Amino acid sequence: MVKLRELKLPSLRTIIFTGVGIVLGSLLTAFGTDLYQRVVARVFGPSTEHVTDAVIEAKDGPSTLEEYCSSLDKLEGRFLEHEELRDSLRESNVTWDGYVRSVARPMKDVVAVVIETAAESGCQAFIVFGADQETKLFSLRRGDKVRILGRLEPSGTMPTVWGTSVEVVGPTGGTAGSP
Repeated sequence: MVKLRELKLPSLRTIIFTGVGIVLGSLLTAFGTDLYQRVVARVFGPSTEHVTDAVIEAKDGPSTLEEYCSSLDKLEGRFLEHEELRDSLRESNVTWDGYVRSVARPMKDVVAVVIETAAESGCQAFIVFGADQETKLFSLRRGDKVRILGRLEPSGTMPTVWGTSVEVVGPTGGTAGSP
């Protein structure tokens, strides 16, 4: 019989890293090499073979994470309209506020942050940054209110944002388990 004190349980940090790794791995599995190539392009810059002189005007996406989730929730069970909305929002610019749920390095040169709107709302976003933001991102604490800027890639069950900046805009609070 194993005594409870003899069990070596993983640390919270290990659990978070594993969870974010599973999410990113699931995205890569579900969306194949296209998503993987986007992560690589985001981290290492675009391949010169795809660069053109054309300037692509970016559109603005939903003004809040809540608005994004609410819009998709209204289309629950209406699969075509749901996908059309997600496709129309692809690569739009977003500036969203949320509370830090976790920070992890799911792969080399990539740091990911999961933000949520409020405790138990179920509305979360997966924000992907290059390693150049690593110190700033790992300095965040669970529950910090942050503002992220980036480009929306609505894929999977959680929207992915290719982050360009993050800043703390409020004190800790708002998420389950925060101090």
